[in-house]
Amino acid sequence: MEIKTNELNLDESIKKVLKRMEDDGIIESNTKPRVVDSLIEENVSEEERKEFEGLKSIDIDREQVEYL
Repeated sequence: MEIKTNELNLDESIKKVLKRMEDDGIIESNTKPRVVDSLIEENVSEEERKEFEGLKSIDIDREQVEYL
């Protein structure tokens, strides 16, 4: 990979390197939403579903989720 530091500033160079690493599968973007397989409802048994329905819950917004 060639980074022309005489043409790019530091931030642009970093972005180029990170983009290449993402494209090559070396790293994953932390901006893409991720869902753990165990949280997908289709993987929940009927027994687990009944248990979950009995649990107390609260509604939270995106900002509150980030703190969890």
